[in-house]
Amino acid sequence: MIKKLLLLLLCAPVAAQTVSTLASGGIGVSCSAVAASTSANPGTAAGCTAFALLTSGGNLPSVYTWQVTTTGSPGSVTVNLMGSLDGATWIQLDTASSATTRTVGPVGYRFLGCVPATLSGGSSPTVTCQISLSGGLSATYIAFPASAASATLAGPYQLFTCSTTCTVTPPTPVAGYQFCIRNDDNVATVITLAALPGIQYEVTARTSYKSANTSIVSGGTATDQICIVGKDSTHYQVWSFTGTWT
Repeated sequence: MIKKLLLLLLCAPVAAQTVSTLASGGIGVSCSAVAASTSANPGTAAGCTAFALLTSGGNLPSVYTWQVTTTGSPGSVTVNLMGSLDGATWIQLDTASSATTRTVGPVGYRFLGCVPATLSGGSSPTVTCQISLSGGLSATYIAFPASAASATLAGPYQLFTCSTTCTVTPPTPVAGYQFCIRNDDNVATVITLAALPGIQYEVTARTSYKSANTSIVSGGTATDQICIVGKDSTHYQVWSFTGTWT
């Protein structure tokens, strides 16, 4: 009996993920007349379709116009536009709480999709989410990790690797700007994100922001790493980190 149960479990079908390609100038339907809300990320079994963005001439589409439409007059609707660099870890880029058309960018993600987070009220409501791509984020704007003691970063997206005690200065934040900083392989040293006048870094606990014009400093271990994303013109949010940052 146990052997039969194990065989049934092993042979049970696994719901497939849904990922399609989308190029600049194209329009893709991530959620089509979806009748129920979900917390599942795009591309997963219970989620809407995810799009893998295609490059053209070395450029990655960087401006995303997305449209939310509804039927059945829902009393409550929330749809999130999600982005990912690897198709597995997703972050919220924008949100809509009604039928609308919105634009995000310039940013540089390789995967996009929608999540209908809430949908209720009305008469058999449905929600559809479409995405259109334009613009191009040139590969020359994406710096490969450079090993040095200091750096002044430039938007919209850069990576930096510290080979010794280093100070990294991001630019004034713009919504969607992304920067990742880490220690080099087998290098245990302190990383400092420089204080910026009028700018606040989020604390890694995601409970508040540090005071303006205050740096954020790592604990000095080999695995120290942090990725920050511009929320608006005065705030950087911490999207991921390793180690202790104060």
